[in-house]
Amino acid sequence: MTINKYGVWVARPVRVSAERAQADPDTPHIHLFYDDGSGGHFDNARRASINVKSSSAISELVFWMVPDFRHPIVDALVGLESGFQPIPSRPGGMALDYIRGNLIDLGGGRVLPHDQPGPRDDIIDFVKPELEAAINRNATVYLFGEPYSDSQGIHDIHMNQGSQGRFKRYNGVWQDGGIIIRFAGEDRYAAIFLAFASQSVHTDEISGHGLAGSQNLAQLLDQSVPGEGDDITIRDDMRVVILAALINPAGHENQPVATERPEMVCLLNRSKAAEHALKGV
Repeated sequence: MTINKYGVWVARPVRVSAERAQADPDTPHIHLFYDDGSGGHFDNARRASINVKSSSAISELVFWMVPDFRHPIVDALVGLESGFQPIPSRPGGMALDYIRGNLIDLGGGRVLPHDQPGPRDDIIDFVKPELEAAINRNATVYLFGEPYSDSQGIHDIHMNQGSQGRFKRYNGVWQDGGIIIRFAGEDRYAAIFLAFASQSVHTDEISGHGLAGSQNLAQLLDQSVPGEGDDITIRDDMRVVILAALINPAGHENQPVATERPEMVCLLNRSKAAEHALKGV
């Protein structure tokens, strides 16, 4: 089972609120209220419910902020009318997939708790001001996720694959949530992507379930900066990296008369252990 009726809601953001720990310590949200021109139950608006804490043992979320988001998907967003637009969960269209869609560098995310007393030390401190900026600048928001059954809002505005436990049944590929903001006056798009730190980094191509042995995002991003002389531990799924690549070079390839360089990928084995040496590459 995947999420139901995946799509994007196009609207103008009008106000935002956040549930701090004293208001909801268990399942808090940031609520973005938006107007698509058709009214709504929330003072003539609808509501996007954005998770800021998980109910799993790993309660933190991961977020990626992209202030200047450049991706082919934005070309398709420009022509969308206000309101909810269903999206087929497949590649080549507007569907988001954090792992397959080349949207973000997963390793560039930041893990933060829901609510801390200091400044800029929790997820609300980072996400809420970005949404306030969208409101103040009369931006357009594109909210990816699943609409509520009463069509008065949208949720699942986060990565929707690699989940465990009771949320595993909502896994799927090409159905991730997120927020893309269009600042028309600046000719700029920004993006906010969110995930639960407990979600797997590598998922099945069909089911979206976490692959056996896969790290979760908390493990992927738990990397301290080594000091001088410190040894660096290379994680199991980071031992081999692409160092360089020559893709689709000019000229004919794989032909008897070919004289140009063929496609090439240069891999670097970062492990010190002999058993991890590359073979047959």
